[in-house]
Amino acid sequence: MNFAPDLAVEIVSHGDRTGEVLEKVDGYLTAGVALIWVVYPKKELVYVFRPNEPVLILHRKNGDTLLGYDVLPGFKLGLDTVFEIEA
Repeated sequence: MNFAPDLAVEIVSHGDRTGEVLEKVDGYLTAGVALIWVVYPKKELVYVFRPNEPVLILHRKNGDTLLGYDVLPGFKLGLDTVFEIEA
């Protein structure tokens, strides 16, 4: 029996190409993944993909927060925490 996870998190590294990342996202959505976070550490951005919903672009500088929607009800995590840099 094949099944997809509810959540996929893709951390984009320096050498990753945008087209390849989007192909992965398309594959996740096609497989039935309900929530995908694509994290760009250097840019401090997170793209949020959900089936049949517009893509959300979250940015640390805006004080944005990751939400779990119906996949992780009640989950909230500020991007300040996600991209926290230890001195």
